[in-house]
Amino acid sequence: MPRQTFGKTWWGAQWLHALREIDWENRLPRGRRYANNGSVEELAIDGDPFLVFHLRGVDLAAELEHRGLAITAEVKGAPPGLDELALAGADENEREPAPEPDSLTHIDYSGLSDLVDPLPQALPPNPSFSPAGDFRKRWTTQMRRLAKAARRQLEHGGTEAETHPTIRLTSDDKPLLLVDANADTTVIDAATVTELADLLASLGALDPADLPNYQPELAGLHATNRAALHLLQAGATVPWVFALPRGGIGLLWLPATFDPSVRTLIEHLARGLPSSLLRLRLENRQRRLSARMQARLLCGLFMDHWLREWGSELTEAQRGDKVMGLFFGAGSEWFDGPGEGAIAGSIRIWLARLHLTEGDHTPLLRLEEDTATFTLSIDVTARNDAPARAPTPLAQILQNPQWATQRGRILQTISMLGESYPPINDYVRAGASAPMRIAAEQLPELLFDVLPIIQLLDIRTLLPCGLEQLLRPKRSLEVTAKKRETSGFLSADDLFNHPLPFTRSCVPTSNAGSSGFTATPTRDLAASLPTTWGLERHCRSLPPRSNSRRTARSATTQAR
Repeated sequence: MPRQTFGKTWWGAQWLHALREIDWENRLPRGRRYANNGSVEELAIDGDPFLVFHLRGVDLAAELEHRGLAITAEVKGAPPGLDELALAGADENEREPAPEPDSLTHIDYSGLSDLVDPLPQALPPNPSFSPAGDFRKRWTTQMRRLAKAARRQLEHGGTEAETHPTIRLTSDDKPLLLVDANADTTVIDAATVTELADLLASLGALDPADLPNYQPELAGLHATNRAALHLLQAGATVPWVFALPRGGIGLLWLPATFDPSVRTLIEHLARGLPSSLLRLRLENRQRRLSARMQARLLCGLFMDHWLREWGSELTEAQRGDKVMGLFFGAGSEWFDGPGEGAIAGSIRIWLARLHLTEGDHTPLLRLEEDTATFTLSIDVTARNDAPARAPTPLAQILQNPQWATQRGRILQTISMLGESYPPINDYVRAGASAPMRIAAEQLPELLFDVLPIIQLLDIRTLLPCGLEQLLRPKRSLEVTAKKRETSGFLSADDLFNHPLPFTRSCVPTSNAGSSGFTATPTRDLAASLPTTWGLERHCRSLPPRSNSRRTARSATTQAR
């Protein structure tokens, strides 16, 4: 159909402008004429940012490497295989400490962070691979439903194995899971169980009181399954994109170990699980994983199974969406249609923010007082550095040739922070030579809107001690009641005088090896209280201090 206007959106206008700048042979007017006449049926755009340089005979990677910036991995484009991800940094000859099975009986799940809603919000909105709408909303909707399903599974357990007595586990079974490069899992060394689905159904039918009568492997798998369900209930899971051996892209959901509470849980599991639970099968060889990777991958395989099983409730339209199928459907897709060549890379780039702390180096944001204003600067620390080692200023990394191989990855990480706080981009363009100056009126936005998102991803932030009082939790309302005679086990006096943390503030926690504080967002519990309690007769608003004025007003409104 003929049309006369192009580039109505900002992105479209910018794209046409870029074409005009490089249209040395004046082909753009000819293409516009074809389109105006209705001669163009379909336009496919390859999202490979390096393609235009290849077509012009420019080796961008080599040119940038001459200028001290190595981007070879980015030019390669294809995601790594599952074996590369699982074995990264592993030493096959490294001796793991002996497992501590007793630690599996003392796992506390009450400290897990609720990430169902916050985690997707840490990602940029409207990714290019989802033109139908904001994929974050679709993610959040699915995770809310999955969290409810995980809660039901934890409360009621599985009954599938009870109807299939032939797949029951016995006290002699010592299951070993073999996972291949496609993330397909096979169970061996169990008499009647060979599939992961059967194993999980059988584990759900086990009575925890009977676990001492079974082999340590079964006790470890039972604990891992419960951990996986608790992580799903908390929404504490992130996608891991990998390349399939015969083409195509796979996606596996793994624990969100950037969150400290999830990381603690995985380390707890790693200490208690036997070392013979999971092996990576590569062709005719089996590879042992480190204790931490075994716990993380095993937990991820269990989470991924439940998520795929419950994700079968996708609508007909969602099943036809390859991206939805990759995330919540079958878990593997082939993006080989017209214009789909860069979808896998776009997904990886979009998810990269959730994997910032998995690199060798992580940024450190330093907020300092400077007379009447504040300054913000960025340093870089090695992920496994001892606390006593001083961070490296970003300016030194940009200038020193010895950082050439790591500079690209570090700048990529910092550019993602710039999406949350744009002044960071100007700071980097200026060579990080002078700290960013922040006026007093800009500080609340930085502290309460920007830093919580950055710190959700486990990026360290050092704050001056002068902000300690500002960030100390403050009660927004106080609940009291007159003591009355009662014959019940719980009196109203006990109920209303119980301390409740009605606050929407930030909790300062000391950093190891530093004198600053990090802000950790807390939830407003007043909004979750039942309105039938009649709190208007028992609540009185406390005098607001500092930035808690709006919090006190909103909390009182919620209570009434």
